[in-house]
Amino acid sequence: MVGILFISVELGLLYALVVLGVFLTFRILNFPDLTVDGSFVTGAAATAIAIQTGVPGLVAILAGFLAGFLAGSLTAFLHIRLGIWKILAGILSLSMLYTINLRLMDGPNLSLLNQENIISLLKTPINHIYTIIFLLVIVLVAKFFVDWFLQTEFGLRLRATGDNESTAQSFAINTKITKFFGVGLSNGLVGVAGGLVAQYQGFADVNMGIGVIILGACRSYAWRGVNFKWKNNNLFNHRGDFVPTHYKFCFTLGTCRNRFEICRRTYRRDCVGNWEQ
Repeated sequence: MVGILFISVELGLLYALVVLGVFLTFRILNFPDLTVDGSFVTGAAATAIAIQTGVPGLVAILAGFLAGFLAGSLTAFLHIRLGIWKILAGILSLSMLYTINLRLMDGPNLSLLNQENIISLLKTPINHIYTIIFLLVIVLVAKFFVDWFLQTEFGLRLRATGDNESTAQSFAINTKITKFFGVGLSNGLVGVAGGLVAQYQGFADVNMGIGVIILGACRSYAWRGVNFKWKNNNLFNHRGDFVPTHYKFCFTLGTCRNRFEICRRTYRRDCVGNWEQ
């Protein structure tokens, strides 16, 4: 039972980077990018190839980021330069990446069972603590990097592009560059997640990315209003959403109408009233 709990925590941390990447495109950039299912596998394939050539597992993660960034750049290119609709551009990139991933791996999968990687070195038969700590550090570094990036001048331009592209263009913001880099960065984070999952499970498979976009989108929107109270302009409330954690917890547990009504009144009394004051 304890082993299952550890594995659940590890998988949650592995896919946290997917949620972070999907958050950038769907919530920040207002770009419904469907490339995630393909860039996840591309990052895994690039990481696996790098490890097989003798690159250390920690450095091989950078190969996954670069591969994911290039996959996202392909979608941005189709939309910006060729004028293809955002969703259709993602679908086209996803279709092309399936063939590209097969060519990269020279087959449907690529094994890492006989290769040493960073996660296999941390894993032990009875202890998952080191793996959890390692993955937690990576997720926190990525999270604080995105927090910092969104507060920079370019990050503000990217957020302005997602809020209102026409207004951003009127302020001399090159929205083509912001969308290109934003979609690339998002898929780069997804590629890192794919590389970590490949090292965790010991292989990269061409079908391992099926459904990843659903997981990322659902988690991103489920926690879009959580306020961690670390910063006023935190990653999760930069648009002014103010839904405290305890209300979110009550909303999750309030499965019946009466309980939801109690939660709603508690929220308005404790939170909205204080916010208006």
